[in-house]
Amino acid sequence: MTNALNFQLKKILLLMIVLLLVQVRAISQESVLADTPKKDKPPKKDNPAKAPDNMADTNKARLASPASDAKKQDLFKASVVKVNNVKTTDTTDTIDHAGIGDIIVIYVDSLSALIGTTKDQKLRLFINGRQIENIEPLSGAPDLNNGTVQFRLDRNTNNNKTWADILGGPPIGADFFSTPVKVSVGYDNGVAIKTKTLYNNKYNFELVRIHKGWFWTCLVILIIYLYLLFTMTKSKGLLRDRSIDLSAIGINNNVIAGYSLGRFQMAFWFTLTVMSFFFIWLITDAYDIITSTVLSLIGISAATSLSAAMIDDNKSTDLLNQTIALQSELAGLNTTIPDLTNRINNGPPPADLLRLQASLKTAQDRAIQLPPLITINTKILTPQPSKGFLNDILRDVNGISFHRLQMFVWTFVLGVIFIYSVWKDLSMPDFGATLLALQGLTSATYLGFKFPEKQA
Repeated sequence: MTNALNFQLKKILLLMIVLLLVQVRAISQESVLADTPKKDKPPKKDNPAKAPDNMADTNKARLASPASDAKKQDLFKASVVKVNNVKTTDTTDTIDHAGIGDIIVIYVDSLSALIGTTKDQKLRLFINGRQIENIEPLSGAPDLNNGTVQFRLDRNTNNNKTWADILGGPPIGADFFSTPVKVSVGYDNGVAIKTKTLYNNKYNFELVRIHKGWFWTCLVILIIYLYLLFTMTKSKGLLRDRSIDLSAIGINNNVIAGYSLGRFQMAFWFTLTVMSFFFIWLITDAYDIITSTVLSLIGISAATSLSAAMIDDNKSTDLLNQTIALQSELAGLNTTIPDLTNRINNGPPPADLLRLQASLKTAQDRAIQLPPLITINTKILTPQPSKGFLNDILRDVNGISFHRLQMFVWTFVLGVIFIYSVWKDLSMPDFGATLLALQGLTSATYLGFKFPEKQA
């Protein structure tokens, strides 16, 4: 029966292979037919265009000829002639610079001719040859009498990527606050018309990345925040381990405790999020930039820090109660042993003497065992002074711990990726489920080792 079953399986497998080969051959034949060049029909000859009466008609006639879109664009040139600065409510006749939120007025040579030949298409804003999606001429524009068209430099979900490519990755130097660009107009889903160049015969406009006033304001706020963070960490123990009240066993807590890995991770992600928010907002003027990844990272770090603190507190509380009980037991033995000794010395009856001697021996043995246990517990409970940031977060009583190193390294790696994404793409990253699970797994491993761990 087994041989018959195997034979049937072989037949089915062979049939599947044959069908697969037939399908592959059919697909290859379709590809060959698709790649075979078709013979183009000769173009029909159009009647010659009428001779124009004026310059505008000349442009119309030339645009009506079978020229390419690129050649049509060569008939016009664009330049920015005015900027309405919305952020400072200042309207100036200048062509220097503008940023997101501002209104720019672009002059186009022979605009009426351009509009007249593209009635079925709409004008759109182009920067560096790229169409800025979902930005249309403002109401009342284009102005055919003056040859101008107005656009508001708006950011939206459809053009986020385009703005990020233009404004992202600001270099340290002269182009940090603004970048030279080529501003023009063009047909919807078409190409941009030529521009009148001003800067190095290549660019005609300065696009503001970051307004300097807001930049310095936010920088001062961040400096104050970082100063308070470091000051409170140093003087108030903001990022250091906390210990419970140990006065019941005569231990003084007046030492500078070591840094906490869980608290550091929580502060790390919170600080990165705040700095990234300011940076993206300064460039894009956007507020809706917090992603689910950011919430996950902050949630993981907060849960890790809280859980680590609870584990440490529970362990310390249990050990403290155990030590208090041992000290009370030792104090009782120190009273019981002299009492038993006196009763034995008073010459009790033989039956009582044996019982008292056995009790004395048990009490003396226990009294010898208790002091080392109390000493060990007291040493574990006594807060250890800080040995430096890296030593504190990577070491326990046994030295460098791999689970601590693993958590620190992955936090650092994801932090670098996070910073690069914000700088380059002007957006907080969306880590996949696998990366977030990895971060959560390292935190869970760290917490798992906290139960048997003894902090150095």
